[in-house]
Amino acid sequence: MSNSLKRVSIALVAAYAFAYAATGAWVVHGTPAIAESALNSAGGIDWTKAAIAAVVAVAAMALNGVVDHGTKTSIVYLTRRYPEPGTRVFSALISGDPRIDPVRVRALVGGELPNDPAEQNRVWYRLYRANESDPSVRQTHFEWLLFRDLTWVSIVLGCLGCILVYSAMPTARMATLYASASVGITIVFCIVARARGNAFVRTVVAVASAGVEPAAKG
Repeated sequence: MSNSLKRVSIALVAAYAFAYAATGAWVVHGTPAIAESALNSAGGIDWTKAAIAAVVAVAAMALNGVVDHGTKTSIVYLTRRYPEPGTRVFSALISGDPRIDPVRVRALVGGELPNDPAEQNRVWYRLYRANESDPSVRQTHFEWLLFRDLTWVSIVLGCLGCILVYSAMPTARMATLYASASVGITIVFCIVARARGNAFVRTVVAVASAGVEPAAKG
């Protein structure tokens, strides 16, 4: 993915992290500092709330930066063994995609489609590198990485936020609602990340095989 798309993805994840953390600060302490600033002028900012939101968001982004791609992908697909969607692209994911002709795909890879997960990923990665500049490939790649990172950041924010909320709230009801919302958001991001990851690897195969002529019979 190009550096410009990476910057956009990081900016969107950071914006989500700060918005999430600000919401947590509001749940614990009341009106968000940003809203107070808008209502009462810059001099009325509650720096305690702003600091809580900033520290939680920065911590989440820092953890997002140090955790490797494989760990995040394993969390999205809930498996440690061959989590990458490219490891099952030929055996499972391209089936039923109307853009992909299996005959053209076999011609593209030079024979039978691989079944071994590691080999599937290697073959798919070669196709990706040859077509990574295609606009549809870039877009689906961007969406996959964005929602993968949002899933991971949501987990981190949910854990940190729930600790703060449960320790500060006078009653458990609001804290439980906050925790339930955090889990729900994470599940939604995880479902979307899986869908976009699968769409990404299928799009690579569709683009790579579009210009391949199947071998003539006879």
